Amino acid sequence: MEHDLKERLKELTCLRQVQRMLETAPPQDEICRQVVAYLVPAMQFPEKAVTALELDGQCYRSVSDEAPLLRGLSAPILVGGAIRGHLSVAYTDDSPFIIPEEQNLLDGITHSLGLWFERQQAEDDLIKERNSLARRVDERTVDLSRTNMELARAVRAKDEFLALSKVEAGRMDLRREIVTISEICEASMIFVKEQALKKQLKLAFRLNDQMATVKVDPKRLKQILVNLLTNAVKFTESGSRVSLDVTVDDEAGAVHFVVQNSGIGIAREGLAQLFQPFVQLDSRLNRQHEGTGLGLALVRRLAELHGGSVTVESEPGKGSRRANR
Repeated sequence: MEHDLKERLKELTCLRQVQRMLETAPPQDEICRQVVAYLVPAMQFPEKAVTALELDGQCYRSVSDEAPLLRGLSAPILVGGAIRGHLSVAYTDDSPFIIPEEQNLLDGITHSLGLWFERQQAEDDLIKERNSLARRVDERTVDLSRTNMELARAVRAKDEFLALSKVEAGRMDLRREIVTISEICEASMIFVKEQALKKQLKLAFRLNDQMATVKVDPKRLKQILVNLLTNAVKFTESGSRVSLDVTVDDEAGAVHFVVQNSGIGIAREGLAQLFQPFVQLDSRLNRQHEGTGLGLALVRRLAELHGGSVTVESEPGKGSRRANR
């Protein structure tokens, strides 16, 4: 009776060792080596027992030699209903008998192994599915972003064309109101922030009087600034800088808006064409970023409608400085 209890205790200890090991999720190679090591002491004749585990075409044995084995037991490792390997035990001589409890132990261990491998396989499949889904989402996001940009470009082209047509026909009525200059400028900077981040550009804004106000059409002033900033960002190489400097001149009763970048610059002969409708100067960056050819023409007309003006200073390779007064 005492002997039987000791044998059952060894078997339970072995099974618990295997289960605890699986809880730590070790590599498959370590699992196989540990299982054959745990199994030997649990046998009724451990000094004569040889255990082996075959898995995915590899065999792990408790001894390195190829001693002949007699009277063995075996249990399959089932993963998802398919046999993935076997766990077996045998003796090196003709031992008196093999007790049924040893077969039960092998069945218990292979059952635990099968469940663990099924769970790992399910987790691996889930990770693969998540990665595949993430790739599809990224691809779809890129497609949607491209579509949104094309729609935004089309809407902007329509708005600029209609606005320019109204100005040219003398039908543009400004809705002037007193606005805080800093609010208009900050809102305009936010409009180009994402585009600047994509190109790793540094955006800078400086205003000499944070409390200053001006009586303008806020929608049209923002349209002027956004057009100037968008062009500056578009024609600035990655890693450079775009700035908006605003100076309030109380004595002259004027506000100077200066957008400056360190981009490719404009040749002298191109400056005269810069504010003509539907004209886009030929450049490498211009070919990469399509535009309407109306933005700067509209900027000049809106500035003049406010009683102001627009000037440009530029030099190839040194960027541009656009001033709106």
